Amino acid sequence: MACFALSATTLFLIFAPSMAQEDKVCAFPGDQACSSAGEGLSLLQVKADKIKKVEKEAAEKKAAEDAADAAGTEYSDLGSGKCLYQPPTPLVEGPKVLVEGPKVPGPKPKAVNPPHYKYDSAEGHKCKALCDADEDCGGYSVSDYNNCLLWTEKASDLLGGGKPWGDCKCYVKDKAGYKDLGSGKCLYQPPTPLVEGPKVLVEGPKVPGPKPKAETPPHYSYKSAEGHDCKKLCDADKDCGGYSVSDYNNCLLWNEKASELMGGGKPWGDCKCYVKK
Repeated sequence: MACFALSATTLFLIFAPSMAQEDKVCAFPGDQACSSAGEGLSLLQVKADKIKKVEKEAAEKKAAEDAADAAGTEYSDLGSGKCLYQPPTPLVEGPKVLVEGPKVPGPKPKAVNPPHYKYDSAEGHKCKALCDADEDCGGYSVSDYNNCLLWTEKASDLLGGGKPWGDCKCYVKDKAGYKDLGSGKCLYQPPTPLVEGPKVLVEGPKVPGPKPKAETPPHYSYKSAEGHDCKKLCDADKDCGGYSVSDYNNCLLWNEKASELMGGGKPWGDCKCYVKK
């Protein structure tokens, strides 16, 4: 028994340093002296870390794309089927309207007042010559006392029939010289005022006519296998008023104003009509 015990103790002392050395060496991961089992565990951990990093980056990218979609243009769902083009409503003749007509001459005012004049004493024999030389003189009168009145109004505004003045007459310029308008001083004829004329019936402003039926498809751009990006493509295109996506992942961009797009078009791969708000 003593011999056997000695042998066991001896074996322990022989192998103990070796085991301690192995534990000491493997305490530093990555050292080539580590056991093959330690190396296997280290590689699995590295791969797991790489997979987690890739998954995290993919999740962050997806979250960013979802946020961009949420912040993009809003669309109205106009129901199943392709979009339809709504032609603009044409303008047609409106009802006729009564408006104020042009002004017309009113009643002729009565000539009662004497015209403006110039008085030249003892110049009766020169009165006609004085009127000839004065562009403001439309006519004249001479009394039997050889006095002169120059009527400083337009000849067209002078009338006969004024009060007596030394047996005078009213002479008014005309193309032939002077016209005798009878005894008495000249009178001033005020211009005839213009008054409101009768109302007239005229064409009214054009008004919207009947709304055309929306039955033709809008102008469009077709994008094969891009249904998942259809909304983004429409967001980025100023000429795109809406879009439709088929269940085969194809995309139609409707190149009309959003205000001219309507739902209710023909079926196309279970699509819907989405129009920009």
